[in-house]
Amino acid sequence: MQLKVCPECYKAFFIPAGRKSVICTHCYFVFSERRSAERVQRLMDMSFTIDGQMVAAKTIDYSDGGAGIIYKGDFLEKGSIVTISFGGKLKLAAKAVWSRKVSRTLSSAGLSLLK
Repeated sequence: MQLKVCPECYKAFFIPAGRKSVICTHCYFVFSERRSAERVQRLMDMSFTIDGQMVAAKTIDYSDGGAGIIYKGDFLEKGSIVTISFGGKLKLAAKAVWSRKVSRTLSSAGLSLLK
């Protein structure tokens, strides 16, 4: 199963992995995947730093070009530059291409790695 966030109503829901065309289970909005790189579905502990503050997060999925993450806190502004880290060892610069509140305490974001 794969966690998705509807770009229309911003609510989270699960779909079978690998599905390219998606229908939101809340508002019935139809959307499709726009990513060119293959996504790997995996929950991994990570963190990101923005404005000097470190935030614990988990990946939802990742590819060569970026990652979908979920974390406690407010949504990131589109275009925000963050430093992502996996176990404090690998540090990469990334840009938030979207971010949404998925519950009262959780937000999700799509991060694109900067080259």
